[in-house]
Amino acid sequence: MKVLSAKPVDGLPLGLIDSGATACMRARTADDLVVGSRSVSLASGRVNMLVNAGGTLLVDPEVSGGSVEDIEPIVSLSQLIARGCRMSWVGSACQLWHPTLQKVSVHVLGGCPRVHRRVAEALIEDLE
Repeated sequence: MKVLSAKPVDGLPLGLIDSGATACMRARTADDLVVGSRSVSLASGRVNMLVNAGGTLLVDPEVSGGSVEDIEPIVSLSQLIARGCRMSWVGSACQLWHPTLQKVSVHVLGGCPRVHRRVAEALIEDLE
């Protein structure tokens, strides 16, 4: 599975907020405890992905042929909403409000809402 990242904004890598994702996805780290695998439908077809105890899908950089930096984290919007977050669109601008982080800066690229990678990773950690 080849994983691509969006171009950085303000020199910082990004993570995607995905309304169609049923689970979050991020790069696997040495500290992750893998509890199983799950079959996932992607645009390229079905693949089996590793899952941690929090239900996050893990991409092994060695298997994907890239590095941790090459893997754009994906944050499940439905999980954010269940956690108490709100997302709103005004024209082509998007806003995300989080109960703890408050207003989260969102960049819309190609119609897709993205946040800085560190923010995406923090949102995923909060959901796990």
